[in-house]
Formats: sequence, structure tokens, C-alpha cells
Amino acid sequence: IHEMVTHLFACHLLMEPWAVALERNLPSYHPVFRLLKPHLQYTIAINTIGRNTLIAKDGVSDKILSIGQGGHIDIMAKAYTYFRLYHLDLPEMLSRRGVTDRNVLPDYYWRDDSLKIWNALSKYATSVLTQHYQGSDLHVRRDQHVQNLIRDMKFNGYWNEDPDYHGVPDAVDSIKELAKLCTMVTVSYTHLRAHETS
Repeated sequence: IHEMVTHLFACHLLMEPWAVALERNLPSYHPVFRLLKPHLQYTIAINTIGRNTLIAKDGVSDKILSIGQGGHIDIMAKAYTYFRLYHLDLPEMLSRRGVTDRNVLPDYYWRDDSLKIWNALSKYATSVLTQHYQGSDLHVRRDQHVQNLIRDMKFNGYWNEDPDYHGVPDAVDSIKELAKLCTMVTVSYTHLRAHETS
């Protein structure tokens, strides 16, 4: 179950829509493309192999897991019904789980190391985007590439009959919001995937 939900679903399948939307909506010279592409570069290829060999009917999961024969798909489908975009926000996730207080949980090294990575990537994304948009949130709101990206994620990427179900915003209104989205995707795919596979 851990492999299906925490790794395959959360690290791979939730990131594939970002990889697709990135290619569909942003030119390769765009700073958001350049921030995210190195982290999402092989997502579609890896996921295609996984779908064809791991989770396909009569695939590896069916043969070796007790939850095979469709049970693994049901578990991921259930996880998807609970998924909200804010779940990719590492500081929020740690707060929701009640593990942020270093006095209560002083030796939680994963939290401490992960927050250092989050903060470094957030600082870098903010710096790049502030430079590109000349410190103006108005420039972000007027960037049709970014607005098309977030609309694509809302209506196609994390699809549901109710477009607001997964919490994807209608628009990106500021450098801070855009930097946070870039950090969420980067940390979720790169750092958390590395953690889950180590």
C-alpha cells in the first residue's frame, strides 16, 4: 500500500499532469519551464513504463502484491478522491500532521532536512521569478503562459466533475503564489521521490 499511494501515486502520477501541462502551455525559454523541466523531465516516460509493466492488468502488481487484481488501482483512486493541491505544500503538511514543534519532536531529522530543502528551493524560485517579473505581481497576472498552465491543471490535470474539488486555483495572482507552486512541484517530485525510494 505504501508503494502504491506514497510513492507511485503521490510522487509519480500526481506529477505527470504538471509535466504534460508544462509542455503544452509554456515555451522552453519561460522561467517557470526552466525551473520545473529538470525535475519533471522523465516523468511521462517513467510513468508510461510503470503503467505498462507495473500496474497494468496482469502486470507486476497483480503478480506480487496481495492487493493486486485491481486492488492497487482502487487504493490509488481512493487516494485521488482525498487529494487537494495544498497537500503538496510541505510546511503545511507537516503542520497538519502536528510535527512542526521542535520542542515536542526534537530529533525529527526528515522534517528538518526537508524544510531546509523546501526553503532553499523556495528562495531560489522566488529570486528567479522576482527577477523575471521585475517584482510585479501584475506581470504574473498578465502572463498568459502561466495562467494557461494553471487553468490546464485545474480543468485537465487534476480532473474532477467539480473543477474546484482538488483546490487548484483559477489563476496565479502573485510572484509569491507562483514561487510556491514551483516549490511544491519541485519538492514533491524530486525530494520526496528520492526520500521514498531510498
